[in-house]
Amino acid sequence: MLTLRPEPSPDTPIRGVRNPQRLRAVAAAELHGHLDDPDLDAVVATLRLACGVPMAVINIVTENLQTYPAEVGVGAPCTQVPDGLSFCAEVVDSGLALAVADAAAHPVYSRNPMVLDGVIGAYAGVPLVDDGVVLGSVSIFGGSARKFSAEVLDIRGLQTRLASSVLALRRSARTDVLTGCPTETFFWTACGCPSLGWTDMRDWPASCTATWTAARASTTSSVTQSGMPCSTSSLCDYAGRCVRPTPWRALAATSSSLSATT
Repeated sequence: MLTLRPEPSPDTPIRGVRNPQRLRAVAAAELHGHLDDPDLDAVVATLRLACGVPMAVINIVTENLQTYPAEVGVGAPCTQVPDGLSFCAEVVDSGLALAVADAAAHPVYSRNPMVLDGVIGAYAGVPLVDDGVVLGSVSIFGGSARKFSAEVLDIRGLQTRLASSVLALRRSARTDVLTGCPTETFFWTACGCPSLGWTDMRDWPASCTATWTAARASTTSSVTQSGMPCSTSSLCDYAGRCVRPTPWRALAATSSSLSATT
């Protein structure tokens, strides 16, 4: 039987495992496996305990690949299951919640490798949406056939909202909301050098300098489009203003000069 999905409305999140726009958003989110984010880890830990399931995941879905920034019970940062057999891929494709009470009896998911191995008996997942894009799913798995109660599904929904809030906070810390420019946090994360701060660029490792140069090219374009002038040595701060970073060395020298005159 052919199931027709509703046409997307302007408020419908961008979905589809192979949708290029969605995949760009997934790449920009930089949510790799076993992210070690304590807030996301708390989401899946709570799901496991509150829902009484052996497995709970935050799953970022790409073509034939499931990546888990946070998971309990899987024991791996990612899995490779064909999209046609993946519960979570269906959630991303449809943009809708999915519940399967008896995976072994399902005409499609019974061929999922983890179902065949007897690891998964039931599934319930809901889209994980950030900034209008379905990045993946928040899902729970039963070890045997089970119809999840309305209370369990409500808990999953609340934890999904919490996960979305965490992702929104991560995104806002990396991109200025007014200009779309990378913030200070973006460069620290991209360079992997969180202790750099506004140190003199001459003291930066080569990898950090290269990241700054590449990112500044897109930043300058973004600021220009927003009508704000920007130089190649400046960066948008958290208030959306274009500022020129002052090296700590120069700041210290200025402070010393002022102290000497007082």
